[in-house]
Amino acid sequence: MSVVTATIKMGSELMDPAFELVSIDVTNEMNRIPYAEVVLVDGDFATQKYAVSDTGFFDPGNEIEISLKYENLPADNPVIFKGIVMKHSLKKTGSGCMVYVTMSDSAVKMTTSKKSEIFENITDDALIRKLITDGGAAAGVIDATTVEHKRIVQYYSTNWDMMLSRAEVNGLLVYAVNGKISAKKPKFNTTPDHSFEVGKQDVFDFDVQADARDQFSAVNSKTWDIATNDMAEAVAADDFTLEQGNLKPGIMATALGNAEDNLITAVPVDAKEAKAWADSRMIKTRLSMMRGSFTIAGTGHVVVGNLFELKGVGKKFSGKNLVTGVKQTVTADGWYTTVQFGLSANWFSSAVTLTDTPAAGLLPGVNGLQIGIVQKFEADPEKQARVKVKMPGIDGTVKMLWARMATLDGGDKHGLFFWPEENDEVILGFLNDDPRHPVILGSVYGSKIPPAILREDKNPRKGLITKSGIKILFDDEKKTVLIQTSDNNKILLDEGNKSIEINDVTGNNIKLSEAGISMESKKNIIITAKEDISISAKNITIKGSKIDLE
Repeated sequence: MSVVTATIKMGSELMDPAFELVSIDVTNEMNRIPYAEVVLVDGDFATQKYAVSDTGFFDPGNEIEISLKYENLPADNPVIFKGIVMKHSLKKTGSGCMVYVTMSDSAVKMTTSKKSEIFENITDDALIRKLITDGGAAAGVIDATTVEHKRIVQYYSTNWDMMLSRAEVNGLLVYAVNGKISAKKPKFNTTPDHSFEVGKQDVFDFDVQADARDQFSAVNSKTWDIATNDMAEAVAADDFTLEQGNLKPGIMATALGNAEDNLITAVPVDAKEAKAWADSRMIKTRLSMMRGSFTIAGTGHVVVGNLFELKGVGKKFSGKNLVTGVKQTVTADGWYTTVQFGLSANWFSSAVTLTDTPAAGLLPGVNGLQIGIVQKFEADPEKQARVKVKMPGIDGTVKMLWARMATLDGGDKHGLFFWPEENDEVILGFLNDDPRHPVILGSVYGSKIPPAILREDKNPRKGLITKSGIKILFDDEKKTVLIQTSDNNKILLDEGNKSIEINDVTGNNIKLSEAGISMESKKNIIITAKEDISISAKNITIKGSKIDLE
């Protein structure tokens, strides 16, 4: 193997040739940010002189470019890494004093802060490009996508995580090469960029494997349809075929009982997005079937995203595949390039925590909904219209919390107000999962706290009954509305009998029906007007033991 020369630059400044380079490691994988480590000899603790470290050449924040070439090929000097110094370490080991420089591609800028933003009328490819450029990185080739969002939300996430999530759903593979981020669909029906043949070329070692575990005969996605109030018809993925080996994923899937992989979300999703989701899952499963790596003599011309053909590894493994990772290693033994192919079938979102920690990490969060018991009334000391509740699940002597009350409508001195009663069992939610901020979401019944009206087969009755027995009841079967006090004053609106009837506790009655209007009083009926009273009828009959007209 010819002598290898490394050219390392900080901007336009070349690294001092007096610096003794120990090793270079560069790793670039799909859906990950490329990184590199450079190790150099740097002085010792005895003399307290550190030429490399003291120059500032590898200070954190500096932009570094690394090129490699063979001395017998001086014109071939490819850049294998370009990025930013993230960490500068000085270590003393048994082999001496060393400087370790850790660097990341400029795509790392997309990971430094979390943001919340709403995007309107935008396609996913345009969104991906915007996330890249807004995140301080450079966009390369972004394949077109079919989904256009009227509105899509990025909630407290990095631009990198948001970009990868949307790229993945659209079947795009993301990779960064020397500062440019691309997102492309895998394609195998083109001429390979490279060809490697075990036994006839310098393929030093290889590890290839066929894995049936994540293979499915078909992939479907199902989403919620608001228009039909039901799950939409399943959307099937297009098949995706590898061109490596002679194994058939559908046959392997059937053997394992993996007939279908069903993706389900109970939220409305555009049909195009549902299709892209299913297609993406199919691509991921197929790319996970053939995975492996092999090492060759160092080269800077094999990059992530290239298509290659592997020969000489038998019928199961020979064929075309995609470069999904490249590792460059330079040591005293020479320069070696390890080529990786295949990807995990797992979603990016399942491997990385995308959402914020519960309670923003201010304290341990609370999971899910909790039970609360309403306590005896006390005025809220902070005048926030809160209710005092006990949480039975809390140990210790203090079990009380002040909870805000959710309601159908609430505002400045208006809205609905139905405050819970003492000993009512309520359901508590927590703002941002913070146990200090409970909200009463509603009340629940149980055997100890039974409802006033039990649910029936046809469930015709709805209504409100207060603790004193005041009622407002709706009956869909009888088609009635009843308003009644605890002492039996009531108004009945009866659609079935086409009547309205008012009764009070003393026996007075007014009834409106098809027969007319009747009024009955146990005592007097007094009609008073400050001005005129007009009575008009075909016939008027007045009866009484005594009639006075004035």
